[in-house]
Amino acid sequence: MLYNRYQELLEFIRANASAFFHKYSVPRWMLFIHDVVLVFLTFIFAYFLRYNMIAEDLPIHQAFIHGLMTLSVYTMFMITFKSFAGLIRHTTLTDVSLVLVSNTASATILVLY
Repeated sequence: MLYNRYQELLEFIRANASAFFHKYSVPRWMLFIHDVVLVFLTFIFAYFLRYNMIAEDLPIHQAFIHGLMTLSVYTMFMITFKSFAGLIRHTTLTDVSLVLVSNTASATILVLY
């Protein structure tokens, strides 16, 4: 009797959680925008660290141009490998490998440039 009640409770939770997450899944374009913004902000932060966090020494115009170049390379490889297409709650080793390949290819091109 207690086992049946437990099974019913689990099934209720599972059905409600499935309905909630099906209804509120994040669109792929939003993940892409999130990735693009984070790449740019991370690059600017790295530039800021390179200048020992002294804002007066930071060449803002140069950092912005380099950030856009980096962003264009990363965006090209993110679109090519579709590394943003995997849903976060269902991430598999394939998704992780796509992110790894995309980031490695982008970094290699930027280092060679």
